[in-house]
Amino acid sequence: MAKALKTRLNLLLDSSIAAGATDNQPGAIVPMGKVVTLKRFGASLQDGANGSASIQWGAAGPGQTWTTLRTIQREHEFSDLGEFTGDGVKRFRLVRVNRAATATVIVAWMDAIVHDA
Repeated sequence: MAKALKTRLNLLLDSSIAAGATDNQPGAIVPMGKVVTLKRFGASLQDGANGSASIQWGAAGPGQTWTTLRTIQREHEFSDLGEFTGDGVKRFRLVRVNRAATATVIVAWMDAIVHDA
């Protein structure tokens, strides 16, 4: 029996976000019918930072919405966040929000596996 193929989806963001700004970074679109397992989502904000990092599942565009799966306001990592089925439009995205009056580094990451067969 042939082994099922797997494709990794990874995002790692490690940059400064301007004061009062929001940064949205989408991952790859999950093809129709493919199951993706979200293995890890984590974030780290500078001490005393006034902001957050979130992971969302959904799609942009008319009639489309984003669902926030988890939000972190300091430093944390979630694991084994569930399985999601692609529809050829949906994807994960990392959202970093800086509510401070100065630029702040917000690190965020995700790791997922798409089951190809």
